[in-house]
Amino acid sequence: MAYILITSTYPPHKTMELAKLYTSGKQPKYPDFVKRLHRFVVMDNDVKAYALYEIPDDKIIDGGKAIAKRYAVYSTIEGYKYRAELLMTAEDALALVGLG
Repeated sequence: MAYILITSTYPPHKTMELAKLYTSGKQPKYPDFVKRLHRFVVMDNDVKAYALYEIPDDKIIDGGKAIAKRYAVYSTIEGYKYRAELLMTAEDALALVGLG
């Protein structure tokens, strides 16, 4: 399995606007093979949110596109930013150096 971590930030005064968009159901749906595992929110100078997704290895390109398409909707909110990171498990990282 592959994992994608989305880190998004937005100004606190945009929280209601973002929440309304989030609950509106207007975002593109994820394909069945994209599984959101966790969502977290941290209050920092801006609001910071994390979302962790699991995607089968053979669907990583399509899954990444689906996630980007959905997050593009939130980018219409002034000050909203997001970053996607492809993660690997510690076991996969060890295998890269011949220890797994």
